[in-house]
Amino acid sequence: MTRRILRRPAVKTKTGLPNSTLYQLIAEGKFPKQFRIGIRAVGWLEDDVDAWIDSKVAPTAIANSTELGNVVVRTPPRPAGVKGLGDTDRLSR
Repeated sequence: MTRRILRRPAVKTKTGLPNSTLYQLIAEGKFPKQFRIGIRAVGWLEDDVDAWIDSKVAPTAIANSTELGNVVVRTPPRPAGVKGLGDTDRLSR
């Protein structure tokens, strides 16, 4: 397996976190710590970043899923006031 080092712009793109939040999470021990790869360069292991993303996605996916045998159907929460296909009232135009 190839291990890949991500630089800060790639981590920012992959996570969607701004720099300030990224470094705040690192200081709080809630995000993988960067390591030095040069005199003025740091990086993160892509596997560590992916594991962090998975840890954030997994609780949401579990909360919004229904298990049907071996199949897991994920249903996003419906906004208040929006009717589903099974609702008996028809939506007016």
